Amino acid sequence: MKKKLTSIVAGSVVGASLLFGGTMALASSWGWINFPNGAELQYESVDNARLDLYSSVQIVEDFNGNYTIKPEHIVKSITDARGNSVDFSALEVTYQLIKYDQASRQYVYEDISSENALKSDGTFNLEKHGSILTTYSYSYPVPYLASPTVYSTIEKTVLVDVAIF
Repeated sequence: MKKKLTSIVAGSVVGASLLFGGTMALASSWGWINFPNGAELQYESVDNARLDLYSSVQIVEDFNGNYTIKPEHIVKSITDARGNSVDFSALEVTYQLIKYDQASRQYVYEDISSENALKSDGTFNLEKHGSILTTYSYSYPVPYLASPTVYSTIEKTVLVDVAIF
């Protein structure tokens, strides 16, 4: 009797393990769950965070012939993971110039500071540079099960330049 009970319990444990393992393998192959590095179970979720930029912006000159576009004018909207609107100050903005290197015959990207990219009034310094590659980055916390807070980043780049018609 004891031997029969032991074999029933052992068979039940093996059967349940196979059923659970098969279910996990099937769910992970269908992309429902992820096993990063085989260590811990994490759910991959889609959130509502967005960073929307205008694809084209008409650059306006003032009466003195200066361009009056600011980095915040290019951002259409920013929303966090819950879909709430976020202020422009939450973005990290970086600037680069695209230059042609005669020696290597390639275009190179040169990082420039915001003080160099923008004038004192916060508008793009297009009179000096002509075109500025501007990258907007929005990082926000994404809570996952059984792990510390993970940050996700949305990054978009736009070329701000003066088109002469």
